[in-house]
Amino acid sequence: MEERPLPAALHKDRAIILWMTRAMDNPRSDGDGYTCPEFTRGSYRRGPTRISLVDTAAHRIINTITVSEGDFDLPYRIESGLVYPVPGTPKGSEGKPQLITLQDVDGDGVAAEFGLYDATSCSGLDTYVYAYLQARDRIVQYPFLIHEWNDPSSVRLTLVLLSASHCCVSV
Repeated sequence: MEERPLPAALHKDRAIILWMTRAMDNPRSDGDGYTCPEFTRGSYRRGPTRISLVDTAAHRIINTITVSEGDFDLPYRIESGLVYPVPGTPKGSEGKPQLITLQDVDGDGVAAEFGLYDATSCSGLDTYVYAYLQARDRIVQYPFLIHEWNDPSSVRLTLVLLSASHCCVSV
């Protein structure tokens, strides 16, 4: 689905790869308004979803995380201005989303985290937050809370990290 190299300052030979097995395309009908689930899906692929950290110099997988039990939906074409950024696409138009958007979610000054979202209804937003941990050279999943779901263009993550140095950081 997508590959994103880590910034060289973190590690020059690492990339995050978001991938699916047995992915099935689910295009949405043109002309219809978006429903709540489509805020995170648009036209999407459904299948077992994984995130791998790859050593690009040695061409090997370092570790892999399962996004959720069972199938997960990831957009391949979605409206700009909603949850996922759609580079080069005017707000309200559809385009290819950037799913791995590295940002500093945990407040450590390093843009090494990203979120994946699934609106299963208008009242819930399943959210998964992943991070590259430089000290462990691993991809991990973080626990979190979600705020402001009433407006899909203003999703904010609040991480609840179980350590004394990080607590309750909003981005």
